[in-house]
Amino acid sequence: MKMYGNYVLAGAIMKPNYRDPSQTTPKVLLREIDGLDTVECSTNEDIYKKATSLPEFSKVQCYLDYNTTFKSLRVLDVNVDKPLPANKS
Repeated sequence: MKMYGNYVLAGAIMKPNYRDPSQTTPKVLLREIDGLDTVECSTNEDIYKKATSLPEFSKVQCYLDYNTTFKSLRVLDVNVDKPLPANKS
């Protein structure tokens, strides 16, 4: 199931792979905007590099894929959350 969400980027890390500890798996840490929970999501190398280039604790909009079988989240895209332009009247 794919979905969009607004989060705070808490960081990006490389974790050792649980099957083969000699390899690493990129992870993105996302925090709820109004909460304290941090979610660790798997991702690919390109999104990992994009997330490390963004400032930590910046508001981002993420495109996520939720796997119902494994109950896991994967980040498919991350972009800086841009505020809506103010009304000029």
